[in-house]
Amino acid sequence: MPSPESHNPYTHPLHISGHCTWYDIRRLAAGLRPGRIIPIHTEHAEHFARYLQGVTLLQDGEALEL
Repeated sequence: MPSPESHNPYTHPLHISGHCTWYDIRRLAAGLRPGRIIPIHTEHAEHFARYLQGVTLLQDGEALEL
């Protein structure tokens, strides 16, 4: 079954491997210029907020209304 995001032309989920370097993550964010970045499955989500713009940090189990 398609995810709800697939019907929204303004939302494009993107998964990045946890094995990317910070250099590559910054390059990807600079190239895509996303409106929001939500780091998941990381031990250092605060680094995303510190070094990238548009980061939303969530606690485990916390919901986000889109």
